[in-house]
Amino acid sequence: MANQVTTLKMEQKFKKTPAGEIPADWDLRTLGELCLAAPEYGANVSAVEFRPEWPRYVRITDINDAGVLSSAGRKSIKDEDSKSYLLEKGDIIFARSGATVGKTYLYRKSDGPCAFAGYTIRFKPDPQRLLPEFLLQFTHSQLYYQWVKGMLRAGAQPNINGSEYSRLYLPIPPLDEQKKITEILSTVDDAIEKTSAVIEKSNQLKKGLMQTLLTRGIGHTKFKKSPAGEIPVDWEVVKLGDVAVQPEERFVPVPGDARPYIGLEHIGSGTGRLLSTGTSTTVSSLKSIFRAGDILFGKLRPNLKKVVMPSFDGVCSTDIMVIRPKDGLSRSFMFYRLQSATAFDFAVGTSGGTKMPRTSWPLFRNYAFPCPHLAEQKKIAEILSGLDAKIEQEEAALMETQKLKHGLMRALLTGRVRVTK
Repeated sequence: MANQVTTLKMEQKFKKTPAGEIPADWDLRTLGELCLAAPEYGANVSAVEFRPEWPRYVRITDINDAGVLSSAGRKSIKDEDSKSYLLEKGDIIFARSGATVGKTYLYRKSDGPCAFAGYTIRFKPDPQRLLPEFLLQFTHSQLYYQWVKGMLRAGAQPNINGSEYSRLYLPIPPLDEQKKITEILSTVDDAIEKTSAVIEKSNQLKKGLMQTLLTRGIGHTKFKKSPAGEIPVDWEVVKLGDVAVQPEERFVPVPGDARPYIGLEHIGSGTGRLLSTGTSTTVSSLKSIFRAGDILFGKLRPNLKKVVMPSFDGVCSTDIMVIRPKDGLSRSFMFYRLQSATAFDFAVGTSGGTKMPRTSWPLFRNYAFPCPHLAEQKKIAEILSGLDAKIEQEEAALMETQKLKHGLMRALLTGRVRVTK
């Protein structure tokens, strides 16, 4: 890739435009000027269950951040309702309303017959002036996101209509340069997609391993029936309250007493990972104290999959339950046990309240689960933690590739770096 680009020298000329400085040999045009037809709004009909003989119905919720259609939750549009809304090669649709406003999707024939839904707008770039693939890449850039943010009005429902999208300024390189820029960025996109697929596969593997290891263990051939289902004969079913306690330590904010602080916003959902921490100097009310090795479990129903085991002492939100395993139990084993589907299901079943349903220790302590001997607990935790380490490594590689993509976009889409023939 490096031999395809060259850094501009000082003698490179730029010109000022309403969209900022661009190379002197580039053009600046609005999206509306570069399209073959006026923007078109999608079909205003309800989706139906997916049927292969009918077109897929593309809604804003089907488009991910990379501009790719999700394979989950596919819906169709009736054949008779789709006639004026069928997508063609080169069509690009923009989300016009809601939290996803600004998202884009470029139709590919490999996606099969598709029709676009009402909260999206179709544009048809003129391929003799604007390559659809180049436009798609531009709509993933920081330049575009800043424009979208500037178009949204404070206090209003997020919305950008067809007329407003038509006024989007685009820095336009010559066609051959558009093609080369697109090829470079698409190569990085492919690497991102492959790494993302590996991460997804690893997460599915972890999910399956957890289900097997936490119910059938390692190498067992004899099983028995129990209240928790069929389990190895030398396992027993225990209640959480018999093998763990909830500490009663509370933190009263005192000026100058700074400790690491964990709120629900600091914990990844379903990952078992801490995203960041705050500091206790920012809290103004009573909080819970946790110790290294304690397990923090989100109590609110929308946050029940937020579980983490910090390696340091600190303070946490009272919306988080602090669980401390007793001696004789592997803390890491308990950490994975509390990430299991049965733990989440039990928490949901014991959560109460109208506005903010939540579980509580007096109820959650009755969660019953199969438990092996300590040596096997450690082996199970070791297998799962090894897989977690692999996933973290893959996610770090993905983050680096995404940083590379962002850097290339800033350079290539502004002409600070030019592609060579």
